[in-house]
Amino acid sequence: MKHLMALIFFGTLSSALAASCDAPSTDAQWKSCLASELRASDGRINTEYQKLMGTLSKSQQTTLRSEQRQWLKTRDQACKLDSKESNREKWFQKILLDPYKTVCVVRFTDARIEELKAYNPRQDLIAEDYSASDYEFTSDQGHSKGKYYFEVEVNTPQIARKQEVSLYIGVTSESMQSGWTVNVRKYMTGASKNIVGIAFDLDNGKIYTMQDGIWRDEPGGNTGLDLKLGRKYHALVSSSVSLTALQNQKQVKINLGQEKFNYAIPKGYRAFSR
Repeated sequence: MKHLMALIFFGTLSSALAASCDAPSTDAQWKSCLASELRASDGRINTEYQKLMGTLSKSQQTTLRSEQRQWLKTRDQACKLDSKESNREKWFQKILLDPYKTVCVVRFTDARIEELKAYNPRQDLIAEDYSASDYEFTSDQGHSKGKYYFEVEVNTPQIARKQEVSLYIGVTSESMQSGWTVNVRKYMTGASKNIVGIAFDLDNGKIYTMQDGIWRDEPGGNTGLDLKLGRKYHALVSSSVSLTALQNQKQVKINLGQEKFNYAIPKGYRAFSR
């Protein structure tokens, strides 16, 4: 069974909120958009689950409840969630502190919604095959010292014609991830491609993000996101849908330096792959 810097956000939002989510300029806008998408996906799965339960016999309902508990366990383990939190709002707020976890939860939730829509009570439907390798790219090469740069090209119009996608782009170490979220909505078929640049400084513990040549925080400044020193970091791209498929269709292109970059590498930095 196959089953988030926020540049573009998707979801069912008011027109005013949707406008701010296209290019959020403040942390408040970013958090508001991210929270809306997480809650929207949670609402959709609850609606689909309750609708399905209403069509099943008592024995089939028991089976579905068991399968849903297994799905929740699988999701929590994969997304590294605290399943002991019973207060729903506190659960939301805890997840929203980590965009990587948010992308993971939305990915699992959207995939599970599709499973519920196609539910066959005669078949087992336990979410076990959410292979991270199909949804995430983690570079084999890693760095613990120095300053590095890479780019991710997102073909927004092509993606928007087919589906809505959430991407988390940044770096990862064994115990943490840091970066930014890029989402695409279906109405963006007339948009241009997006180039996301990631510059990270492992000598001073900072990561900086860029969209289409405009840096959210200039590399070398003190306003970038913090990174813990003394760890090896790998390039990371995580997707709410199959990243393998997006790459095969040339809708997402990860350039670690194997090709010429679209924008100049920040002074003092070098290509990730070198």
